[in-house]
Amino acid sequence: MEAKGKLPIRKTYNLYRGRRPIPGGRYFITLCSKDRRSGLTAPATAAAILATWRLQHAEGDYTFHCGTVMPDHIHCIFTLGDRLSLGKAVIKFKAKTKEELKLQGLSWQRDFYDHWLRAEKSMEGFARYIFLNPYRKALLAPDEAWPHWHLSHKYRPEFMAHLDDQGTPPAQWIQNATPKETLIDDDLHP
Repeated sequence: MEAKGKLPIRKTYNLYRGRRPIPGGRYFITLCSKDRRSGLTAPATAAAILATWRLQHAEGDYTFHCGTVMPDHIHCIFTLGDRLSLGKAVIKFKAKTKEELKLQGLSWQRDFYDHWLRAEKSMEGFARYIFLNPYRKALLAPDEAWPHWHLSHKYRPEFMAHLDDQGTPPAQWIQNATPKETLIDDDLHP
């Protein structure tokens, strides 16, 4: 238990370890709502998030590849452009979506998580992780398609060819989904 009068120690410095903002680098990003409050999948909020991904893609902040909106966090993969640093690209994203989140009584958590994708083949595993996230969290039936999964027009992960006609994954994918920590470790130590 914390001593009376002492504030809990934030360990957000761990988020910065290994951060390498490299123009042209591919990144797996996670942003959470403050206190992990749900509401990001509200139609107008999810639409604002998608519109901001598209805007920043169009403006050259990054090349958006894929992403999903979860009730209390988002995941995306993008290739950083040369206009903004990684931190500034995320700050801009948060600023552009701030008003819509506020309407839902939400705000973004102060920091964000990023992982620089080192190996070319890593993007496929992380894209599949993002796609399966709502299924792993049991937010929908296995035979339903998650409406908040988005792909750019130019990126088609290989796993998409193995989805059924409704765009849903095989049940064994959900049961045997690779944890994020394993994907990161495999990327760091190919």
